[in-house]
Amino acid sequence: MAVLFISHSSKDDQLASEIGGWLKSNGFNDIFIDQESIAGGDKWAEELKRSASACRVVIFIVTPNWLASAECFGEFKAAWYMGKRLIPLFLVDPAIQLDAESQQRLSQVYGEDQGLDLLPCLGSDGTLDLNANESLANNFKIGLQAAGANTRVGLDPEAFAIDKALRPTPFPGLASFGDDDADAALFFGRSREIGAVLEDLRSMRALNDHRPLVIQGASGAGKSSLLKAGIIPRLRRETPAWLPLRAFRPGADPLLNFAEALACTYEDFQHGEASGFIRNRLLDAWQKAAKEDNKRLTQQGRERVEAALEAEGCKLREVANRPGASILISVDQAEELTRADDDSGEALAEYLRAALMSEQSPWQLVFTIRTDSFPELQRHRRFQDLEARGYDLRALPVFRFNDVIEDPAKRYGVEIDPVMIDSLMEDAPQTDALPLLAFVMQRLWQQFGKSGKLTADDYKAVGGLTGLIENAAERAWRGIESEQDVPLPAQEPAKRLNDLGAATFVPPLAQINDQGATIRRVSKWHEFSDEQQELLSRFDRWRLVVRKGAEASDGGTVEVAHEALFREWSRLKDWLEPERSRLEALRGLQVAANAWHRHGRKADYLTHFDQRLAEANELAVHERFQNRLGDTEKDYLVASSEAAQRLKNRRRRTQAVFGILALGLVTAGLGWANRPWVEAEYNRAKYALVHYSKVFGKDAAVGLELGQTFQDCTQGSNDCPEMVIIPAGRFMMGERGEQREVTITKRFAVSKFEVTFDQWSACVAYGGCSPAGDRGFGKGRRPVINVSWNDAQRYARWLSRMTGKTYRLLTEAEWEYAARAGTTGDFSFEGGEEKLGEYAWYGANSYSKTHPVGDKKPNAFSLYDMHGNVWEWVNDWYGPYESGSRADPQGPKSGRRRVYRGGGWYDTAGDLRSADRDGHVPDTRSFVLGFRLARTLYVKVGT
Repeated sequence: MAVLFISHSSKDDQLASEIGGWLKSNGFNDIFIDQESIAGGDKWAEELKRSASACRVVIFIVTPNWLASAECFGEFKAAWYMGKRLIPLFLVDPAIQLDAESQQRLSQVYGEDQGLDLLPCLGSDGTLDLNANESLANNFKIGLQAAGANTRVGLDPEAFAIDKALRPTPFPGLASFGDDDADAALFFGRSREIGAVLEDLRSMRALNDHRPLVIQGASGAGKSSLLKAGIIPRLRRETPAWLPLRAFRPGADPLLNFAEALACTYEDFQHGEASGFIRNRLLDAWQKAAKEDNKRLTQQGRERVEAALEAEGCKLREVANRPGASILISVDQAEELTRADDDSGEALAEYLRAALMSEQSPWQLVFTIRTDSFPELQRHRRFQDLEARGYDLRALPVFRFNDVIEDPAKRYGVEIDPVMIDSLMEDAPQTDALPLLAFVMQRLWQQFGKSGKLTADDYKAVGGLTGLIENAAERAWRGIESEQDVPLPAQEPAKRLNDLGAATFVPPLAQINDQGATIRRVSKWHEFSDEQQELLSRFDRWRLVVRKGAEASDGGTVEVAHEALFREWSRLKDWLEPERSRLEALRGLQVAANAWHRHGRKADYLTHFDQRLAEANELAVHERFQNRLGDTEKDYLVASSEAAQRLKNRRRRTQAVFGILALGLVTAGLGWANRPWVEAEYNRAKYALVHYSKVFGKDAAVGLELGQTFQDCTQGSNDCPEMVIIPAGRFMMGERGEQREVTITKRFAVSKFEVTFDQWSACVAYGGCSPAGDRGFGKGRRPVINVSWNDAQRYARWLSRMTGKTYRLLTEAEWEYAARAGTTGDFSFEGGEEKLGEYAWYGANSYSKTHPVGDKKPNAFSLYDMHGNVWEWVNDWYGPYESGSRADPQGPKSGRRRVYRGGGWYDTAGDLRSADRDGHVPDTRSFVLGFRLARTLYVKVGT
């Protein structure tokens, strides 16, 4: 399929042939010209649509003939709606009088791209010679390369000039690329992804689709660099259609950072505008529009906010001389929008919403965000029910590493040894490879770049990929500057320096996300002591931390340059490990407190009790952690402590009632004034005895056939799990290539569905469990969430006491055996990933929430939601599988994390595979974690 299409009137065939010949002579060989293939109009549009995956650029030969043709203008509209790069070549003599319709069409074309005026290249005989104007021809060639009109070059970074003053090395290190042309000149290896995102944005603009485009990907996939060095510089050249703002991160002061993006964009057009003044204008307008009641805006208030945003947009368009341009707001690391709870965060959220809803002028939004953080953004009260168009950015394949290493170096005149690239590819980790590679190349460049060649020996000399960050961090910590070529001291530094480093990095610059991974945290510079600031300044000079806004009165902000530092610097790992439980407790407290606040501070959303509450209260008095708690967290702790005391008192009263029942004093020994309380507690106790009366009777599992179901409470009740008889058997456990045969020697029962909120509430009502929040998803038949492994064990013990039967979590082997249900592929059904939506709620169909259990198809064992909905805790510690055949394996005897299985509502298909596994510390609670139960069978059941 052609990547370059040429649209022209049939009356201008000669012009099209001349332009086509020039293109081919300049290396643009993959061309589609409609006169050579098919007729124009609808058929041409159909061909364009059919070839959309390959076509990147459409050239329009705009002549009076083209303007007079409805078919030709239809081709323009088809390409416009599909988001293709449009390059008009104008051959319209101003002396020619055009009719009104042609004038209108010409105006629309001018509104998309200024194109090139080819009249200076038109001879008196009507022939076209592009080489007659060298400057024009060169601009045309560069523009086509940047747009990706050459299959060999792609979206060519060489169309952008290098700037060694701005970028002294071609590698950014741990930091992402910026959004200057100098960064675009060095951003290689992502042509396909750049082209896809550009088409999405252009198409959304043409269709008036104001949803934000969300670029999602794992940490280290290159989301920020794709946006800043790939998208923004190219849209900047698509004038007058686009006016992209400089990219910004929300950070600690989101509105100020948005104002800084506006101010920097003004500077691009030689207009001075202080970011502080812009922020104050926007903040003042929002404050006047906001009501005192939780700062929620009325319709009139939203109109005021929109008017303030439109005033900024109108001014910027005027300065840029692009009156009809779509202003692109680029929010990098958009997950930070959920973490600023002050007026600055509230105001920016309203301005972003105003941009999405604006009918006065065109705005487009694009976010970059970690895949595992996007559900958090959608659930946040500021962005609930956010509709977005997603682009999933995958990690750069290893075979493309040579592009991102060799090509930037070549532009700076340095050769890369192929053997060194092979070594880098072998050493590269499965995740976060790009920033690590860039850091290695930056260090190599600084030490050996002047030689004109970087070799495998140079790579070995700096310690390879895994040792380089460790070495750099140790040098920064010990006070050795990057230009000092001295060995590291052999002796350990003083304890005081170790304590200083630990207090500086943990917790101020580290936090835990919902998946238990350590991620960076933005902190304000003024929060650090003078000694800590000096230490961080050394790390800043080594480019291991990033300080922004140093000129601000409060000193700006600081953060770790990349999460790779948490993994690769062993000393930092040593500082993190003893504080991990507190970091996890802090994360759990922040999530729970925000959910409680978001739902009107209702007691139903208090999820801290017992040990979890004690750990959270400890944070409030801990020297390092207490200043990490905001007013919401502190209020939540007070409310949780009060609720815990009430629950404790209620349990005591319940115990007293049982004592009274046992002694026969229910009515005789208590006065009439206490009757309502006595009746309530009596009914609670009676409920426990009657509803679970099978504790005193026959085992409901006796006599059942394999696959039949039973309950140990009232048949058909929602208050205890429905269980399915599972046969003994053998299966191959684990990932392909790592499988071993496992035998399940005894029949057992498994809950047909994941344990639901209805069932959990029965345990809460009796006093055996603590309330669990539903994150606003709903309760009832939805799987219970925000329960830890310890919570699940408490529920199993409670149900065992109530029924007299042994309930427990499944072992990991039992879970996979039950999930596979006799299958051997990735999933427990035929058809693979294409059929997954019939059996599972996951990221592609869940609408970012849980769903009632049993709404999808069951597996062959009649078990529902074994794939998706929520991850399910199992009993085992997380660790490597034992090799060889095993019978009823139990997993490691100890560990730090407990296993969970099955994937959840926000996951990709790969996470829902029968063999996929993950783990977390046992007290972790999350909105993606639930469980199901097993029941040991002591009686013989059907064959």
